[in-house]
Amino acid sequence: MGRSLKETGTRCYAWCLMPNHVHLLLSTGERPVSKALQALFAGYAGYFNYRYRRSGHLFQNRYKSTLCESERYMRELVRYIHLNPVRAGLVDGIHGLGRYRWSGHRALLGLDKPEWGGSEEVLERYDQVKSRARRKYVAHLREGLGVGGHPLKGESLRRMVEGGWEVLREVVGVLVKKGPLRVPC
Repeated sequence: MGRSLKETGTRCYAWCLMPNHVHLLLSTGERPVSKALQALFAGYAGYFNYRYRRSGHLFQNRYKSTLCESERYMRELVRYIHLNPVRAGLVDGIHGLGRYRWSGHRALLGLDKPEWGGSEEVLERYDQVKSRARRKYVAHLREGLGVGGHPLKGESLRRMVEGGWEVLREVVGVLVKKGPLRVPC
């Protein structure tokens, strides 16, 4: 994953590898997110097929992506993605999440430092002082444990419908210039 993201200049703000799916919060870099994901999934499929002496498709369906167009939405996505192992029962609460190697949560706590991650940018959204930012981030996660289901479901669609196509065109134009965050779900 790191190699694919570095080669395309893609930043990863949150990630979580689960037994049957993956969540990534990405920002486009030098090349489109689709190229980074193509390299990532094709490389992993080749590795997996070689290791287990099989051939053919490994992944079922194309990935889904959503534009992340606000700070609040980004924080919610980071929380949703990083709480996946807790909600799935793979770890025991926030404390157990700190030991889950397959999540960006450890990077936000300062326990891992991948070159391709965007931990600094995420922490800055909580506070300018890292220690306070980490405490606020963990508090934000704890608050999220009480939220049932998928707290973000339908939010992007609702914003598009409420604003109409003219607003959507305007927003998309601005986001393309700034480099939108894409979230393959």
